[in-house]
Amino acid sequence: MSGGLKSYLSVKQCVARLNGSVSAKLIYALVARGRLRANRATGKLLVEEDSLIDLMEGPPRPPPAAEEPPPPRRGRGRPKREMELW
Repeated sequence: MSGGLKSYLSVKQCVARLNGSVSAKLIYALVARGRLRANRATGKLLVEEDSLIDLMEGPPRPPPAAEEPPPPRRGRGRPKREMELW
């Protein structure tokens, strides 16, 4: 964010931002594991909004690797012999 001010969300706001798809308990667990940055200066847990956005977006994905051609296939059974004509 520009300006240097960080925006914080309460745990309830985090759950609402994620449309209730996660529980408050999971938000607390993610903070405890260090997956979300948070501050408890006011007595209640406040999560950095940028941290939540980073977690939702996930790490950048590498570009897809060029596909290698499949290995040559060998026929099944014995190889056929060439017939000799006189």
